Amino acid sequence: MTQRERMRHLRSPGLPDERLVADATNAFGLGSPLRLEPLTTGFMNRSWQATTSAGTFAVKQTLDHSPEQARRQHAVLDALAARGFPAPIPLALPDGDTLLDHACGSFTLTPWMPGVLREGVDLAPAECTAAGHLLGELHHHLAAVLPPEPDTAVSHHREPATDPRAALEAIDHYASLIEARPVPDEFDEQARRMLRTRHEHITAQAHLRPLGSTWLGPYGWMHGDFQQFNLLWEHGRISAVLDWDRLCFGSLLGEVVRAAVFLFMNRERGNVDLDRVSAFIAGYRATRPVTEAQLVDAVHRWWWDYLCGLWPLDWHYDHGDTSCDQFFLAASALLSWWYDHHDAAIESFTRP
Repeated sequence: MTQRERMRHLRSPGLPDERLVADATNAFGLGSPLRLEPLTTGFMNRSWQATTSAGTFAVKQTLDHSPEQARRQHAVLDALAARGFPAPIPLALPDGDTLLDHACGSFTLTPWMPGVLREGVDLAPAECTAAGHLLGELHHHLAAVLPPEPDTAVSHHREPATDPRAALEAIDHYASLIEARPVPDEFDEQARRMLRTRHEHITAQAHLRPLGSTWLGPYGWMHGDFQQFNLLWEHGRISAVLDWDRLCFGSLLGEVVRAAVFLFMNRERGNVDLDRVSAFIAGYRATRPVTEAQLVDAVHRWWWDYLCGLWPLDWHYDHGDTSCDQFFLAASALLSWWYDHHDAAIESFTRP
């Protein structure tokens, strides 16, 4: 069974949520839920807010990584919390394990963290700076609690940037799949138009493909998904950083650029608030020295990867999974805006 098939299977485990979560909370010695609320902001896993007589907890059914990976993440969270970083601490079972192996999958429980989710475009400039500062602190903390990774860990950052010819071939592949559909639906029509635009952009900007096969760095351990749906705010500060499933080793500035773009993107308009990006980058640079050349390289490489990336269409057309359609639509809108504001977007990451 492939990972995608396993995830699809576990999303319909044959047991009602109430029974699944009760099995989990009882196993952790917390009693059955008196109140249960499914969380809708997650994507790869299933999560609930469960209130029992012992308190309120976040319950997560892990679907997209192995139990061994989950346990390693839990150890990192314990270490980060011990250093004062706002990370949720996984609860332990009576035997000391932090992961419940259930017939329907694996379950993790943490205390419910205070705070609310906020859109990045609603943050005050000082809050944008604070968010960038916290990401810089996180990179420092991760370097302190995790061992240095061997060179093989960054090998995927040493591959040449996607060849524009390969990207255009992928676009043609999906365009042909759409053309072959007897009755195109609304998403097909949107994807057809957006693929045509993507084809034009890549053709016009093929000469801008990043040169060389190595990101300038620095490299290190990173959260992997630092964006608004994983940040809780309370009293003008980030009170918790959630969802550590993508913890990995790679280009730290790659994470910084991705975080800045996703945090401050207006999803309805497809544009990015560049002033907030600059405030965020200023906060990060206050925690660690990075050069303008490193930032420009990271922005350029991230943009090219994003321009050539079509993975949501792979899920939609090659695997029949429509859960990622929204990401393709949002990416296409952002790339059209970026095409018209390319120089200003890059400049926003290097303002003094």
